[in-house]
Amino acid sequence: MDKFLEIYNLQKLTKEEIDIPNRPISTEEIKLLINNLPTLKAPGPRELTGELYQTFKKEIIPILYNLLPKLRSNQDVFQ
Repeated sequence: MDKFLEIYNLQKLTKEEIDIPNRPISTEEIKLLINNLPTLKAPGPRELTGELYQTFKKEIIPILYNLLPKLRSNQDVFQ
């Protein structure tokens, strides 16, 4: 691996770029994601469409904002 990395002059991440996955998600990011969901498709197995998220985003954004950090800190939720 070291030889491979020596051959290619790859860009290195800055400290800020390394920390991006660990920073809290903002309500604006959640809003942007909801706005960009395809309207008639469900983003998960529960068949809740993008249209539903978009219609009720005022109510959903605070819930997701409080829920996402809890999910991140409790990784076994996904197992």
